[in-house]
Amino acid sequence: MPSFRRHPVTTFKLLSAAFIICFYLIYASFRDFFSPPPKIDRVEIASLQYEGWRGGGKADLAKAGVIRDAMRKVFASYQDRAWGKDEIRPISGGNLNNHNGWGAFLVESTTTLALMGLWDELREAVRYIIDKVDFMKTDELVDPSEAISRYLGAILSLVDMSDAGLISPEVITHDDRNKLLGQAYTLAFKIRPSFDTNTGLPWPRVDSDTSVGASLSTPKSGSPEEESLVTIPLSSASAPLLESRVLSRLTNDASYLEDATYAIAPLLWPNYNLSALPNHPDGLFPSPLDIDTSHPAAQEYSWDTHHLPFYTALLKSLLLSPHSRHAPTYRTAWLSATHALRWNLTSRSAPSPSHPTSHLYLSQRSGPHLLNEASHTSCSAPAALLLGGAATSRGDLLGLGQALLEGCHHLHASSPSGLAPDRWSWTPADSELRGEAAVFEPTTARAARQWELRGWWAVEERGGLRAGYVESLFVAWRVTGQARYREWAWEAWEAVSARCEARYGFAAVKDVMRRGRATSSGLGVVEQAVKQAGVELVDEQETEWVSRTLKFLWLLFGDVKVADLDLWVISEGGHLFRRTEPG
Repeated sequence: MPSFRRHPVTTFKLLSAAFIICFYLIYASFRDFFSPPPKIDRVEIASLQYEGWRGGGKADLAKAGVIRDAMRKVFASYQDRAWGKDEIRPISGGNLNNHNGWGAFLVESTTTLALMGLWDELREAVRYIIDKVDFMKTDELVDPSEAISRYLGAILSLVDMSDAGLISPEVITHDDRNKLLGQAYTLAFKIRPSFDTNTGLPWPRVDSDTSVGASLSTPKSGSPEEESLVTIPLSSASAPLLESRVLSRLTNDASYLEDATYAIAPLLWPNYNLSALPNHPDGLFPSPLDIDTSHPAAQEYSWDTHHLPFYTALLKSLLLSPHSRHAPTYRTAWLSATHALRWNLTSRSAPSPSHPTSHLYLSQRSGPHLLNEASHTSCSAPAALLLGGAATSRGDLLGLGQALLEGCHHLHASSPSGLAPDRWSWTPADSELRGEAAVFEPTTARAARQWELRGWWAVEERGGLRAGYVESLFVAWRVTGQARYREWAWEAWEAVSARCEARYGFAAVKDVMRRGRATSSGLGVVEQAVKQAGVELVDEQETEWVSRTLKFLWLLFGDVKVADLDLWVISEGGHLFRRTEPG
């Protein structure tokens, strides 16, 4: 009889092979479950708030109370004259819908009401959001970036603040909390078609009736295919990054974050060589962008309007989730952008006959040309540099942020009204021009006189107390602990309260380069309000006044433990999100 050991039967061999194959297939199917997750580089985040404050305190209750009273007054006027509308007119008390009619003022004010402890007002606002706001209906095309910043950010922040115990269950019950999250889900669903492009870059608009992406010129219920080239600003690519991460965390649905990552991917992992673009400053991203190819439609570079939100989104996503898969990429891209900013966009002004001191401003680049002009948005850049400098322990970025903030302060302090214009220009120092001629020069006798006295001149004289400047003062105070930033903030508040306060809120100033003092008490008619003691007011009050400006002013004078930067990230729209992954 043949030996079994030496001559195993063919059947046994086949059974053994089948067993091995089956075992391997089962192992392969569950390998990811049994194997440890892939190693992700950990990004270390340093403490952000000034170390000398360990133990808390530092509140100036009297000044914080003044700001709180202003918020109470503005909201009461809105309740009385414009409830449920997007904006209230501060002089006439009229109202308008210019942000899809979903009650932008009301929704955006909620996180400020919560921080200030205005609980009765918050209850009414939350009840309106839950019972009355219908994100499925609007007569306008929806701007996804704006809807995310204004509406989605505010509602998600309310949920986050409620979960963290900052808002009492007596104000927002558990049931209300879930209904708010449901509203956030509805809005996110409504704007999701914006990501339906070849590249992931979002459409600039969404038609709510047809649930398809649309261009700026596409009529409601029209066809976007009629457009040959559809572009978006750089900031639109990053608009959903922060809020989508929070929504994915709160709903346990990663698809929202995946959409946002897909939208920014053509920039962080481009399908073309950015460095090959002529006159491209390495580290900066061009704008605008063709949503069909992701390639630039022009070569504009800045840390100003339509550009700055992109870079701050990278930083704040890093702060929000430093252990996430793409955190190292965000950190590298952000630091590269700050390096490029320093060497390609900063511009020191030349001394003028009556103002021998130079100041640092943020210029812009269009192709090879340095544009010596900036808008009020550029005064948000110091906040990003100071926040990022503290997070990455980069003293050079802290210094750069402080220098730029000093330039923004000079604009306010040297203006006749104490308020900066919405856009200004300066003559760059010879060393900044690198052989080029300044693109912009004073073109009127008035502008030339302004430059002679102050070293800068107004390009757009309209202005007021803009949120970007106040945000930078807030971050500078929290990061450095230097009292001068509080002093500058109070100077700005005194200027705006003296010149901008109207019967139903705070109006814009038509020309901040005129000296004058408005006295709004007892104003009864529009004619008396629009021109007071040489100050001509504009009957407009943007919603950022309640979502950001008054919030940052109050936080400047409140206890430093409130909205602690080591625990919270504040979004582009001014809303708080929890840092669930400390650095």
